Amino acid sequence: GDSGYMLILQTDDLARERQRLSALGVRSVWQADLDDIAATHLHPKDVGGAIISIDQPRPASAWRWGGPNWQIQPGPAGRQRVRGIHLRAHQPQAMAERWAQVLVLAPPEAAGDGWRLTLDAGFADFGATAAASQPEGVTGFSLAVADPSAVLDRARASGVPVVGSVMRLPGADVTIAPL
Repeated sequence: GDSGYMLILQTDDLARERQRLSALGVRSVWQADLDDIAATHLHPKDVGGAIISIDQPRPASAWRWGGPNWQIQPGPAGRQRVRGIHLRAHQPQAMAERWAQVLVLAPPEAAGDGWRLTLDAGFADFGATAAASQPEGVTGFSLAVADPSAVLDRARASGVPVVGSVMRLPGADVTIAPL
């Protein structure tokens, strides 16, 4: 597609999650069971808007997908993270409710023109598509960073359009917020 396509969430018991998801009728489009990580990608037609990957790294602080030299940075930079995902849907409330069911979350709450799900350390926002012909999917992300001004200044210097605290990337808006 023209934007992000996946949200990766971490669990401490992927076998339990796979069993629960199967009972809900959620299909898997890919899964891996490696020594240091196991992962399952949920079928986007069964959840809506994006591929959701449920991953169990071993140990929990490891992250194979970051490459062989990946490690958590020391200090505030190590606490940086994706805080939120923004999606558009033809029926945003229905999609938010399905995500809540699949991810075992509290029901979505009305938020502005859409709906919000609260995650452990973040959120998923669901808004309406502008037209029936517009595809559903990810429209952006919110990132929590150690130095928002530095990130936005580097984006501007690289020619990325910045409006307030939002970087306008092709296909996705990235909102930058402090830790």
